Amino acid sequence: MAESARDKGDEIIEDTAAQTPPRRRIAPAWFWTAAIVTLAAGGGLFWFSGWRAPIVEGDAAAASGDWTRALERYAAAEARFNEWPVARRLFPTTYRASLANQLAAHYRLGSLDAVLEKAETIPAGGEAHFWVGSALFEKSKAEENADARLGLLGRATNEFKAALELRPDDWDRIYNYELARRLFDELRKKPKTPPKQLLELLRPQPKEGNKPVKRVG
Repeated sequence: MAESARDKGDEIIEDTAAQTPPRRRIAPAWFWTAAIVTLAAGGGLFWFSGWRAPIVEGDAAAASGDWTRALERYAAAEARFNEWPVARRLFPTTYRASLANQLAAHYRLGSLDAVLEKAETIPAGGEAHFWVGSALFEKSKAEENADARLGLLGRATNEFKAALELRPDDWDRIYNYELARRLFDELRKKPKTPPKQLLELLRPQPKEGNKPVKRVG
């Protein structure tokens, strides 16, 4: 039996609907996926900004010279990472900053032994080497025993060298390493130099046989 035009039309419309390209059907899925990802990313950034609040507060305190407050906030930041160890892998830079900045705060507060003690509990890194070297250098300047002073200065030189190797273009590290190295070399020649005269070893010494010229008139 022959099919009518109406029947054929119904069949064509029905087939067309069945053959709708998949791209048209999945487009809304891509849209909602993108929206969910965007919302998740926004939520993650909002959460991270709250997570790193102690670091921001510590930086603000350090900028104002309140190193006691800065130390407390950096320690609070480290405590958060200790509560959620996975965050250390997600935000390694922030984690390292919370540790290294504690060393800086201890140093600024004059707690040199605290710098060394804290450094033993954290991963080694450029900033840790720098602050340990700084603490050892300061301790060497106050040490009365000649052998102990030379030992401290030698350790400081090695720490500055390790810090410099990790960031060769950092001028603070370059300066501190060169200063410690030169002072160590000079102190080895004159180990009995009193602590208060250590830095005088770096002054250019007149050559033997050269006498100062007297002014006339």
